[in-house]
Amino acid sequence: GGVLPKRELLDVAANGCLVHAASPGNLALLAQSEVSIRIGLRLDFTSSALKGIRIDQLPECLQLIYGRGKTIAGLHAYPGTQIADLEVLTQHAHLLLSAASGIDGLEELNFGGGFPYDYEARSAESSVEVDLGAYFRTVSDLVEGRNVPREVTLAWEPGRVVFAGAGFFVSEVVEVRRSGASELDVYVDSSFAQVPAPRIVGRRHRTVLVDPEGRVKQGPVYETRICGAT
Repeated sequence: GGVLPKRELLDVAANGCLVHAASPGNLALLAQSEVSIRIGLRLDFTSSALKGIRIDQLPECLQLIYGRGKTIAGLHAYPGTQIADLEVLTQHAHLLLSAASGIDGLEELNFGGGFPYDYEARSAESSVEVDLGAYFRTVSDLVEGRNVPREVTLAWEPGRVVFAGAGFFVSEVVEVRRSGASELDVYVDSSFAQVPAPRIVGRRHRTVLVDPEGRVKQGPVYETRICGAT
């Protein structure tokens, strides 16, 4: 989806990837290639498109591709990031499906992602959510209404919604100090700079203590402060 130098662009395209050209210049390079490649378009629906082909440029781009006897295999559009407004996400889907109408031979429509995640929450649970069920039902209705062929793959890049709160950060306990009747200070062999969250102070994490063989250790429950190398 980025604007690439000629050599990198053609190297990627030659590997059989679906390459979404993010600029008219990149698209011209793909169209002129003598190698059989899968060409897509990265669209930008904003008025200040930086990486992406504007809607007003679409007819010219299609003419360029068709004039070379090639086809458009896919469309991709990125809605933005941390979008909590369901209306914004569904409007983006509407725009992409509208752009796809009239383009024959499409293999894939990629709606990007943009779903939010609460990185600032004091717990590991995100409090910022989008009703994904409502979103996908709306998109399904839009797809049915526009008679998108069933062989066209609909793709998303959910990213943070799936993975931001799903990882484990493994650290070794160096030393433990009792700081109260039910409180411990635990020193670990890692740094806050390695913890996959931008906010550490005041943040609460669900932790599991395991022995050297990886077995979960059972015992008293303590309120624990964790201190690392920094």
